Amino acid sequence: MVSLDLLTRKTIRELRTARAQTLALIGVVALGVTAFVAAIGAYQDLGASEARTFDQLRFADATFRIAPTPTSIVEETRSRDGVAAAVGRLIVDTGLPVSGDDRARARLIGIKPGPQPVNDLLVIDGEPLSGEGQVLVERHFAEARGIGPGDTIEPLVNGRPVPLRVAGTVAAPEYLQVTPDRYELLPSPSGFAVLFMDLTQLQGATGQAGLVNDLAIRTAPDAAEGTIDQIESDLRDDGVLEEVVRRADQATYAALQQDLTAFRTIAITMPTLILLAGVASVAVMLGRTVRAQRPLIGVMKAVGYTDRAVLRHYLTYALAIGAAGSLAGVAAGTALGSAITNGYAAELGIPFTTSRFHLGIAALAVTLTLAAVAAAGARPAWRSAKIAPAIAVRVDVSAATGRPGRSRLERLVPLPLRVRIPLRSVGRSPGRALGTVTGIVSAFVLLLMVLGLRDGIGLFLQRVFDDVERWDATATYDQPQPPGLAADIADWPGVREVSPYLQLAATVTSDSGREEVLVTAVEPDQTLHVLRLDAATPTADALGPGQIVLTDGLAGDLGVEIGDTVTLLSPAGEQSLHVGGTSDEPIPARAYLSLDEAARIAGTPAPPVNGLYLRVDPDALAEVRTRLYDQTGAEAVKVRQEMRDDLASLLAVFNVIIAVMLAFALAMAFALVFNAMTVTVLEREREYATMRAIGARPGLVARTLGTEATLLWALALAPGLLLGTWLAGRLADAVAAGLFDLPVELTTTSYLLTAGGLLVTILVALAPPLRRIRRLDLAAATKTLA
Repeated sequence: MVSLDLLTRKTIRELRTARAQTLALIGVVALGVTAFVAAIGAYQDLGASEARTFDQLRFADATFRIAPTPTSIVEETRSRDGVAAAVGRLIVDTGLPVSGDDRARARLIGIKPGPQPVNDLLVIDGEPLSGEGQVLVERHFAEARGIGPGDTIEPLVNGRPVPLRVAGTVAAPEYLQVTPDRYELLPSPSGFAVLFMDLTQLQGATGQAGLVNDLAIRTAPDAAEGTIDQIESDLRDDGVLEEVVRRADQATYAALQQDLTAFRTIAITMPTLILLAGVASVAVMLGRTVRAQRPLIGVMKAVGYTDRAVLRHYLTYALAIGAAGSLAGVAAGTALGSAITNGYAAELGIPFTTSRFHLGIAALAVTLTLAAVAAAGARPAWRSAKIAPAIAVRVDVSAATGRPGRSRLERLVPLPLRVRIPLRSVGRSPGRALGTVTGIVSAFVLLLMVLGLRDGIGLFLQRVFDDVERWDATATYDQPQPPGLAADIADWPGVREVSPYLQLAATVTSDSGREEVLVTAVEPDQTLHVLRLDAATPTADALGPGQIVLTDGLAGDLGVEIGDTVTLLSPAGEQSLHVGGTSDEPIPARAYLSLDEAARIAGTPAPPVNGLYLRVDPDALAEVRTRLYDQTGAEAVKVRQEMRDDLASLLAVFNVIIAVMLAFALAMAFALVFNAMTVTVLEREREYATMRAIGARPGLVARTLGTEATLLWALALAPGLLLGTWLAGRLADAVAAGLFDLPVELTTTSYLLTAGGLLVTILVALAPPLRRIRRLDLAAATKTLA
């Protein structure tokens, strides 16, 4: 008992003596535990929050877009086996005057007042809908535009304004991410208004009394697997089905699942890298302690301490660091995870947020950390226990200072003294050097993963808004328009170019798969929506008769290449088409035809057109948008720059995550290099003191340590850049989750920032060890060996 108490006091004394290194090691371990607890905790909390929200608001299992159909279809569907609830709605896309010439896209959804059996609404501010003349506004648009209860808005119905009083703002499970459908992945909270109004009033205003065009269902828990498929088949046979969207494909649900996938990837990768670096640091530090205390270990064993007692003593040293880091990390990670969950939920408008302390995650983090640091300390602790007393008490210069003699490089190449010393220092302690290099590589990987995502998003925006979409505004209509519409609008003041298109949802199948896509038919020679085809494939050939162009991602999902045959299932029936080309676009669920081919499939003499791309003078854009919305049947008018600005503003949360991860990586690099250089100074105090004693200035010693640190950075450079680039690509794949392609092409600036930032951080970490050298007691230090 007495021996254990003495060793415990020795452990505490040594931790206090090297308090700066101890705190640095605790910090690295705490960073890993913090990242683990925060990321996995936020992942689970967000998943629970989303599941709770979808459950509380009775989110649909499937939604069927149908041609205007009598409301009796709702009761028919509700009476089917396996259907728990069904609701019919009338949905009309139109424009909403906001102020002056400013118009927003609006979706009017006609509902019956009261709780909804499917896709219920949660009133955030104000009152529920109670009858005609009222409207509920989706919260994102209301907040972006400063709209609240008591205000009056006038959405356009058939080109005429309909005054409605805002009864309240609401959260809707379909629009937690504010996108019109799964084909428009880019949210637009300030440009897309979702408005819920009385069903009877909307039916009357649109001349569709007693009709609905949207059927949403929830299935019973014991429903047969093919319930939704059977309803889809029956609606298709009745000739009313336009599109079916299952829960997994719904825009908001798919986007949130994609975010959860990204969180899971980060939750695994980031803590692993940081914890790996912390384990390496503990191993280096404990190895140095054992080497420095060899004579003391000999004395301990000579006076009767057993191998087990010595082993337990040095393992206790490692476990004390692991325990302290774990406790700090659990506390910080719980707070950070809660902040991430609440911030992210607030940004999306998830109304039911769950944030709690995860005992299981905390216990797992502590267990893994203690096991890792124990494993890191096991080898040096075992070596200490096996040292024979008679050998340990001897003073061995080579054991204290490392491997003697010149290295092979020194014998081959004459090197100056300021290079030979750091080179020998690295070569004499390969374990310490490897641990430090491993930590710096981890920092490289973390930084490049984050910057790779940033660059990938930048490239995504460039490809979408610069390379592919080159229009200034685009208008869509609820019905095919007269052939002369494009020519008429081209004569408007400020309009420089107009290109018509047809856009509709369809299904493309091959021998290897089936995908729901958005098909766009365009003129092959138009330049406002560019197909990024292979240079050897002319657009006119790719969009020739009987041809279809698929995006690269869609072609990969279907397992087809240029020249293969696919089947297009659209409202006009089934058509077999040849793949004429593939387009390198970041949103995969896209396919293209020529307008002539669309006319042939539809069996019409002139190509059906329900949309226009426009190039417009900047000073005329607002007026042109107003005139477009004033047209009968206008569903939406989108302005390219506003879409880009909306998306950029939504990336604010992502930028905060980037900043946090950058801070983690730089803190880890600082702590690692500080530990490594402090160990170097402690092990080589006699050499540095001797250099000082014979007249070397502190600046020479500083340059020597700086050269050693730079050498370690250089050794980590190539593996860090290569591994970081590769992992950045894998992380981007996880973030995209198949909804879009997120190309990662790290810029030169990102590589330079990563490499330069880490080098500066490493050199700054030399300040404390250099201060120790300046304060050396030269007389005492020159008498010691370690």
